[in-house]
Amino acid sequence: AEFGSEPEAIAPTIPAIVMAESWFEHGAVNSNQYGRDLGLAQCSDFCRDEIVAMALRGEISFFPIEPDYFNPWIATRIATVWFERELLRSGGDIELAIRAYHRGQDAAMDERGDAYLQRVLRLRERYIRTQRASPTWAFLANTIAPL
Repeated sequence: AEFGSEPEAIAPTIPAIVMAESWFEHGAVNSNQYGRDLGLAQCSDFCRDEIVAMALRGEISFFPIEPDYFNPWIATRIATVWFERELLRSGGDIELAIRAYHRGQDAAMDERGDAYLQRVLRLRERYIRTQRASPTWAFLANTIAPL
């Protein structure tokens, strides 16, 4: 709201990010050159360290430990906190915040940031914001309805 956007308009971005990060697989673990990314939010080693620092500074009201990143409720809160952090750091620029969620502010504008942004926007429009069912959901609904 402090940037002139309605929270309800921004909120659909978070599940789209979670889809892009883990496809809602709460037990996801990915190892890469930077360490491990955990859970729904695919919180990196850096992210987990920063979340702890935010908790110690009293900026967030919970103090997650490693198993919490696999808990869907806590992982969703973490994804929200991390996106909000990037949104604040980007001065309310939603597209930059999306890029930075995955790439960090320093690398947000590279080709991988471009691809990630496009993926999140596509997922948000197709699966989160859409009022019409995907072809798969429509097929399932039509198949199940007569039963």
